[in-house]
Amino acid sequence: SVLLTTHSNTSLCTLVVSGHTQLVALLLNSKHHHSYQAELRMPVKLTYFNLRGRAEFARLVLVQAGEEWEDVRIDQAKWAEMKPSLPLGQIPCLEVDGVTICQSMTIARYLARRLGLAGSTDLEAAQADEAVDAVSDWIQQQKEAIKPPPPGQKPVMPREFVDVQLQAWLVKMERLLTSRGGKYFSGAELTWADLAVFHVLDSMEDRLKDQEEHLNMKAFPRMEELEVMVRGLPNIKKWLETRPKTPF
Repeated sequence: SVLLTTHSNTSLCTLVVSGHTQLVALLLNSKHHHSYQAELRMPVKLTYFNLRGRAEFARLVLVQAGEEWEDVRIDQAKWAEMKPSLPLGQIPCLEVDGVTICQSMTIARYLARRLGLAGSTDLEAAQADEAVDAVSDWIQQQKEAIKPPPPGQKPVMPREFVDVQLQAWLVKMERLLTSRGGKYFSGAELTWADLAVFHVLDSMEDRLKDQEEHLNMKAFPRMEELEVMVRGLPNIKKWLETRPKTPF
């Protein structure tokens, strides 16, 4: 006789054959398959400065997925030593299975796919990518608008950037989110797209606080709800409360 009992929180089951009990791995579905594989992998290592900056999005993906990972934060002296060894000469970089990957969005996309946060179908993955690409566009606008500050000072966001460009971006993202049902940017569950947009809102809120201002989201109710929802996720909430305090 055979008795099969599944364990809902793992990819294992109990198999009883002729009175003998064994634990066996089952590939019950793709999500459990990825979970089982994750148990066999070495933790990834994400390297960046002691800043949120371009690494924080990838950190949010790792945190939300509950993945074990190594958060390596380096200073300028270590960066000068490390830079010549990287093919693209830039960070953040991710070390996984002996391979180093650079480019912040590439890292986040890889992690989202690896950890089941990239969408459950090809179409959902494309919808998530669309929102993330809109975030990439925004990051580029921000880079062009905010000039490097003098040493020892924090960057200041120009008035037009806050009052015009930011508002225009929020209008577009509110419209996109509403067209997808109003809760998630892709499908019926959280994806890396929602984390990407949250990261922008969280970053803008911090920057505006530095200027004694507040990010007013009343005109963007769906975006505001998404921000509150992501901020309240247990893994994200804990991370936001315990991550290193940095200027940006």
